[in-house]
Amino acid sequence: MIQLYNLQAEKVVLGSILITPALLIEAKKLLTPAHFKGPNKQIYSAMLQAEINGELPELATVSMLLYPEGFDISYITEIASLCSGRASGAIKLIYEAFMRREALNSLNSSIQ
Repeated sequence: MIQLYNLQAEKVVLGSILITPALLIEAKKLLTPAHFKGPNKQIYSAMLQAEINGELPELATVSMLLYPEGFDISYITEIASLCSGRASGAIKLIYEAFMRREALNSLNSSIQ
């Protein structure tokens, strides 16, 4: 079965950025919110918004951006605790899963 999302890699990247906000620079080279799924997409979008606002995409800032939307802040805390310094490899895994989804979507479109 083709893995279309790598949720564990998404969590590693997001948690790493929350702990070391400078990693967002590396992540932005390959990843956009479209590369993430569900709540991870919201978190990554909030990180990008924090940067646009001139703030660091750290735990407190991202939590404050998502709180008005009713986001489960405990989830952000959970992924921050998963940080293990493997962000670079995880960024590539997320990008590869996205490319598989794009190829599958393209194939499905051409069949229909």
